[in-house]
Amino acid sequence: MNGFLNIIKPPDMTSSDVVVKVRRRLRELSGKKDITVGHLGTLDPAAEGVLVIAVGAAAKLFDFFIGKKKLYRAEFVFGQTTDTLDRDGEITEWGGSIPLLSQLQEAARRLTGEIMQIPPSYSAKSVDGVRAYERMRRGENVELPPKRVTVNRIEIISYDAPKAIITVDCLGGVYIRSIARDMADICGTYAYMSALTRLSAGAFEIKDGISLEDFLAADDINLLPVEYPLGDFTRFDVDARFLEKLKNGVRLRPDGMPEGDFVVRCGGALFGIGSKNSDGELVVSVRLIGRE
Repeated sequence: MNGFLNIIKPPDMTSSDVVVKVRRRLRELSGKKDITVGHLGTLDPAAEGVLVIAVGAAAKLFDFFIGKKKLYRAEFVFGQTTDTLDRDGEITEWGGSIPLLSQLQEAARRLTGEIMQIPPSYSAKSVDGVRAYERMRRGENVELPPKRVTVNRIEIISYDAPKAIITVDCLGGVYIRSIARDMADICGTYAYMSALTRLSAGAFEIKDGISLEDFLAADDINLLPVEYPLGDFTRFDVDARFLEKLKNGVRLRPDGMPEGDFVVRCGGALFGIGSKNSDGELVVSVRLIGRE
């Protein structure tokens, strides 16, 4: 059993909780107990929307998927903030000024492109092997270092002060809560994220997803194929007579290999993700589904 599920995560549930429920249901439907199930990019408990679930060999694509483009719709509240930068936290600052729409637009412009972003202290980032949010709950002071992230576009959809509805088009690794904080800082005030919906993650869009409730009630399994999110990868075909060599890890030198990472098919069947090394050899870094 290999493929993907585009689950629409409900709010007030952790991504790990969704994985547990999906795994249990897949085991019930298939009768198999050794199914590998995991998500490809967490959503905060309060958030909802696209949560990509990988099943079986599809989980091997985590490193290729995590940096893909994401689209979010969020609600920010200005004039106050919380310790978690979202609605689940305790209010720590209030009474800040309410910015003008023009100020928000300027802040959005300044936060677009490759920027340095400080993750929220209440996050799953690991600090000396311990999650940052666990350290914060112990009463420790956690200051995470900034990291370089890419924000393609921030658009303010509506503004009924002090609440703004915005969309953020970005690559993986961006914290939307941090954008709320940073927009407020630019405007000289405070803000927190009061709602968040992930509208898409790579090739997975919310309009094509299935609610967790509907999935758990379904009587059959409809996995998206392992190749579903690989549409932007170049395809490279290897002759079927080399299948056994590929399976045994033999380095081949087929003609016409593209640059960078590409999808390897052998005899028409998906085999994995490959690349060309400095010696001109085909290296399969991720083996997915080979012909039995």
